[in-house]
Amino acid sequence: MKKNTLLFISLFLMVTSISAQITYDDYVQGYIPSENPTKVIYATNFFVSEPVRDMPQNLDTSIFEGKVVPKGNGDSPQPMSAKRQRKLARLNATGPSDIDIDPLICGPETYTRASEDRAPIVNFEGLGLNVSPPDPSMAVGPNHIVTMENGQWAVYDKSGNMATGFPKNLTNPLQAPGSTANAGDPVVMYDRQADRWFISQFQLPGGNAFLIGISTTPDPTGTFNVYEFELGAGNDYPHYGVWGDSYVAAGNFTGAQKVYTFNRTKMLAGDASAEIVGFSPSGLGTAGFAAPIPVHSERDVTPTGDIKIVFYQDNAFFGGSGSDHIGLWNIDMDWNNIGASTISGKNQINTSPFDALIAGGFANLQQPGTSNRIDAIVGAVMNMCHWYEFGTHQSIVMNWVVEIQDGTQKSGIRWVELRSLDNGATWTVYQEGTFTDPAGATVAQKESVFMGCITMDKDGNIGLGYTKTGSSTFPSLYYTGRLASDPLGTMAFGENLVIAGTTSVTANDRYGDYGQGVTDPSDDKTFWVTSEYSGDPDRRVRIYSYKIEASAPEISFASVTGSANESDTACFTDIDIPLTIGLAPSQDATVNFTVNGSSTATTDEDFELLTNSVVFLAGETNSQVMTLRIFHDGLVEANENIIVDFTVSTSGDATANPSANTHTFTIVSTDSAPSISTTQTLLSNDFESGTTGWLFGDADGDGFQWASGIPPGPPAHLTSQKLFSQSWTSPNTILFPDNYVGPPQITIPNGLTSATLTYEVAPATLVESWFEEYYTVYWATDISTFAAINASPQVKPGGIINQAVETETINMTPYIGETGYLIFRHHNCNDEEYISIDDVLLEGEFNTNVQTAVNTGSADQLNIAGTGTAYAYDLSTNNVMAAITNIQSDDYGCATIAVSRAGTGVQSYNGSTGANRVADKTFNIAASKTVASGDTSITFYFTEAEILGWENLTGLDRNSDLFIGRGNASSIAETSSTIIGSFGSNVTVTGNFTGIGGTFYFGSISAFVSSCSGITKTWDGTNWSPIGAPTSDDTVVINGDYSTALNGDIEACTISIGGSATLTVGALSYIRAQGNIDVFGSLVVEHQGSVVQVDPLASVNKTGTVRVEVTTPVLQTRDFMVMGSPMDTEQRTGVFASAFLVLEHDPDSFNPNTHPNIPQGATNFKDLEGDFWSSYGGGINVGEGYIVRPQSGYGDPANTTFD
Repeated sequence: MKKNTLLFISLFLMVTSISAQITYDDYVQGYIPSENPTKVIYATNFFVSEPVRDMPQNLDTSIFEGKVVPKGNGDSPQPMSAKRQRKLARLNATGPSDIDIDPLICGPETYTRASEDRAPIVNFEGLGLNVSPPDPSMAVGPNHIVTMENGQWAVYDKSGNMATGFPKNLTNPLQAPGSTANAGDPVVMYDRQADRWFISQFQLPGGNAFLIGISTTPDPTGTFNVYEFELGAGNDYPHYGVWGDSYVAAGNFTGAQKVYTFNRTKMLAGDASAEIVGFSPSGLGTAGFAAPIPVHSERDVTPTGDIKIVFYQDNAFFGGSGSDHIGLWNIDMDWNNIGASTISGKNQINTSPFDALIAGGFANLQQPGTSNRIDAIVGAVMNMCHWYEFGTHQSIVMNWVVEIQDGTQKSGIRWVELRSLDNGATWTVYQEGTFTDPAGATVAQKESVFMGCITMDKDGNIGLGYTKTGSSTFPSLYYTGRLASDPLGTMAFGENLVIAGTTSVTANDRYGDYGQGVTDPSDDKTFWVTSEYSGDPDRRVRIYSYKIEASAPEISFASVTGSANESDTACFTDIDIPLTIGLAPSQDATVNFTVNGSSTATTDEDFELLTNSVVFLAGETNSQVMTLRIFHDGLVEANENIIVDFTVSTSGDATANPSANTHTFTIVSTDSAPSISTTQTLLSNDFESGTTGWLFGDADGDGFQWASGIPPGPPAHLTSQKLFSQSWTSPNTILFPDNYVGPPQITIPNGLTSATLTYEVAPATLVESWFEEYYTVYWATDISTFAAINASPQVKPGGIINQAVETETINMTPYIGETGYLIFRHHNCNDEEYISIDDVLLEGEFNTNVQTAVNTGSADQLNIAGTGTAYAYDLSTNNVMAAITNIQSDDYGCATIAVSRAGTGVQSYNGSTGANRVADKTFNIAASKTVASGDTSITFYFTEAEILGWENLTGLDRNSDLFIGRGNASSIAETSSTIIGSFGSNVTVTGNFTGIGGTFYFGSISAFVSSCSGITKTWDGTNWSPIGAPTSDDTVVINGDYSTALNGDIEACTISIGGSATLTVGALSYIRAQGNIDVFGSLVVEHQGSVVQVDPLASVNKTGTVRVEVTTPVLQTRDFMVMGSPMDTEQRTGVFASAFLVLEHDPDSFNPNTHPNIPQGATNFKDLEGDFWSSYGGGINVGEGYIVRPQSGYGDPANTTFD
C-alpha cells in the first residue's frame, strides 16, 4: 500500500510533502525493458555426471556451522551486496502507510475448522547445517524426496530415511571448472511430465553462473546432465518453474535480464547445445529490488498458453501504479525461432490494499528474550507459485509477507488465488486473505507469521505452511489450510504445530530467505513443506507432510466454542452453529444433539435447542447447522454457557470427530439495572489497533510527524503501542517539531451533565535530562489552517511535560453541545527525544431518563420465564420503563413492554369522574403465554410531573391512595396497592400481580371497582333473570345450584349465595367479584378453581360453608405439604380436617442444630432443642404456612395422592 503523509483534509492545501527519491543508480540506468529477448546464452560447460550415489558422502557438517551467505573463502562475511543495500535504502525511505490495519485480517470467527485435528503425517529433521540463511528447497516424486540447503543436499524415502551415501555437497554434481561454490541459493524441482529431477545452484563465490542438473532417469541418486550458464551479471534469489517446453527462472538479477527460459527439451535429452533466453520485462517499479517468480506446473497435465511470471507490487515500495496489485507477464516462447519470442507488458491485477513494508529495514520481527530481530523477507513472492488445471478453471496460488498494522512490526501472510475461466488468457483475483496469528485476538496479542509455503490439492483445498515468531514464541513451524467449500478468503483450520523453536536467532538478522511447499504426485492431496526454525545452536530445518482433506468422513462442529450477546431488541436471537464433514459419507449420517447437564444456562429460560438432529447425505459434503435460540431474559446475571454434544448414527463410514463433537456456547448478558446516571464513551483509543481515521499535520515540513506504535527503544516504561512525536532521531538528528494529530470529528452531545478527557502522557526517559518536550491540547471547531487551530481554546495550555508517566484529566463540560476536534500539538522544543500519548478517553455523564412518550414502536421485548428481575428500556432512547420480578418461575413467554398512553394529567377510566380519574400515563405488557395464577412484582417508572399531575387534579395522595389496575379499557382483572419509591428525581410505583399481561392503569381503588351501577341478576338453578350473563356492574344472586364448569364463569359486582344454593367453581374456571362475596349457602372451590375479588378491601362473609378442595401431588410415605388459608376465623379442624398431623413453627424458638450427624439442610426442621415445630390444633392465621401431612398415618402406602 502506498505510504504518504496523511494530513488534515483541509491542510493538504498548505503543506508540501517531501519524500526521498531512491534510484537504481547504475543498476536502474542500465535497465531497458524489451518485449523481445535481450540475451541468448549457451552452456559454458556441459557434462554427464557419474551416478551421484557414488560421489563422496560428507558427514562433517562442522565446516558449515555458522556460515554466512554470501561469504568469502572461509573468512569473515563480505560487505552487504549492492542489491541488498538498495533494498535497505528503499525500506528506510518510506513513511507511514495510508492504511493503518490490513483490511483482510481474519478474526477468530473465521477459523471455523479450528477444532479439526490435522496432525503432521511425516515430520523429520532436515540437514540443518546452521547456515545463514539455510534456504531449504524440496521436491517430491512418486518414491523420493530431494532436499537442498546452502551447503548440501540429500535424498530420502517418504518415511524420512536418507538414501545410502548421502548427504552430498552441492558440488556433487553441481560444479564448474575451477569453482568449489557450495552455497548458491539451491533449488530442486520434480519435473512431473518428464519424471525427472531438476537441481540448481549459482556460483557463490565465483562467477555469475547458473549451475543446473537434470537427472537422466527418474532416480535422483543416478546421473545428471549438468550445465553451466554464465550470465555475465549478478545472480540472486533465483526461483524456478516448469512450463511446457521450458524451464523458467526469475529473480533479483542485477543485469538487464530478470527472467530466463531454458530449453527444457534439449536439457532433458542431454543436448550440450541447450540455450537459455533472457527477457527484460517492463513495469517492475523503481525500488532497486525486484524478484519476480515464475509460475510452476506440478500437475500431470501440460499447461496451456504462455509462460506466466508474477510479481506483487506495493506501490509505496515499487513505485508506479497508485494501486496495490499483482503484476503478471506472459512469455510466448518459440524455441524454433527464438528471436520471435516475446514477453508481454505487465497485466495489472488489483488486490485489496496491503502494506508490504515492515518497519526496521531487515531487522523486523521480534523474538523472545533478545532485542535482535529477524528479516521478514519483504519484496518477494514466497517460494513456490503454483499453477493448477481443474477443467472448469485454472488457478494460481501465491503468498507474500505484509505488515498487519502500520508501524507495529507485526507480520501476516497475504495469500491469493488467481483464477482464469478462459484457458489462461485472462486472470482475476478469485479470493484473497491475510492470515495472522490465530492465537491473538487483537493485533497487540498477535505474534508474527511469515515465510509462507502455499500449495493446492486436486480438489482445490489449500495448505499454508509458515513460521511464527514473537515476544513469546521462538521461530517455530506451523501450518493451516482451507477446504474448497470454506468461506472465501479464510484459512478455516486452526494452526497446527510442526515443531516449536527453542532459541532466538542472534548471529544476524538473516533468518532465512524461503522455504518450499509442494504436493505429492502420488495422490495430489498430501502437502509437503520444508522450512527453517530456531534450535540449538541457531537455525534448523524441518521436513513435514500433512493433508487438509480428512482421510475418512468425519463430522465436526466447525468451531467448538462460540458466544453471542443477548439481543437488545428482541425476545430471542437464533444462532446457527455450523457442522462440517471433510469427505462425503458412504451412507446418510444422522447427527443427534443433546444438551449436556453441566450447562449453566437453563433450557426454555435462557435458550432453546431448535435442532434435534441433522442429516449429512450420502455422497455430499454440504455443511449442516444446529440452531440455538438465545432468549433475552432482561436479567442482570453472569454469563452462562450451553454445552451441546452430538452422536452420529449411520450404517456408513461417517464418524464423529472426538475432539469436535462438543460445542460450548456462551450467552453474554448485557443487561443492567438502571442507574441514576450513566457514562457515555465519546472517544477511546489505546493505539493497540492503530490510528484509523486520525488526522496528522506536519507544520514544520521535515517529514517527521506523530506516529503510532511502540516508541523507539523502547524504554521500560513505554513498551506498548503509543502515539508519539520526536524532537530527536537516531543517529543524531535534531528535530524542531511542529506536529499536529487528532481523532476524527467528535460531537459532545447536548443532554450531558458533564464531559471529561483523560490521557496518559510521558517522555522518552525518566532518568536522563532530555525529557523537556512541550505540547498543547486544543478543542478546535475550525481546522482549515494551522493558525485556526492555534487560535482555538487550549484545553491543556502549552507547557513542558513532567519527567513521569502521568494521567491528565481535563474538564470538557464547557464544550457540551459542540462538534469539533481534539488536537494534540508537539512544538516549541528540540533535541530532546520524543513525547508519547496513550489511552485517550473522552467520556460524558448523563442522567438516565424515564420514558414518557408513547413508544409502542420501540417497545422492549423480554423473555420472562425464570425467577429474577428483568428491566425494560425504550429501544431508541434507552429510557427506563419497568422492572418485572417473576417470583415463582412462571413462563410468560415473550413479553412486549411499552408506554401506551402519555401525559401529566388525568383521564376517566370506564366512566369514572372527579377523584376517581386515573393518571394519563399507562403501560401495556403483552405476554405470549398466559399463566393461570402467577406471582409477580412490577415496578413502573414515572417522572415527578406525571405523578404530581394526578395528585393535583384528583386531590389524592400517592402514598395512601394510589392503586394499580391490570386489565383493559372496560374491565380490571386485578388491582394492587402500591409501594412508592424514587429513582433520582423520578418516581417508582410498585405493585404485586398474578399475571403480567394487560394494560396497567394508576388511580384510586374506586376508579377500578364497579359501583354496582348495573342491575340485579338472579340464577334460579336453570336460567338468569333477566336473561343474559351478568357483567362486572351487576349484583348477582345465586338461588339455585350453579357450576362454572357447566354454566360458565361469573363476572359480577357482588355475589350472594342463597341458603339453599351451592356455587361450585370448577377446575380451570373462575368467579370474579368487584366487591364482597356473601355465602349463606355453600361455596365449593374445586382443585385449580379460582375466586377473585378486585377490591383489595372486599371480604367474603360466611354464614354458610366454604369448601376449598386440594388434590395433592403424588406423595411418598412421609412426604408433607406446606399449606395455608386466606380466610380468617378458621380452625385447624375446619381447614385440614382429614390430615393426621399439622405442625406450626415458632421462629422465636429456632436455634440451628450443629450436630455433625444432622444434615445441614435439615436444621430448618430439627433445631437444637427440638421446639421449632410443634403439633397444632387451634385457629388458622391468614396467610401462614403449616406443615400438613394429609395421610391418615405414617404407614400409608407410597405413590399416593390425597383429596
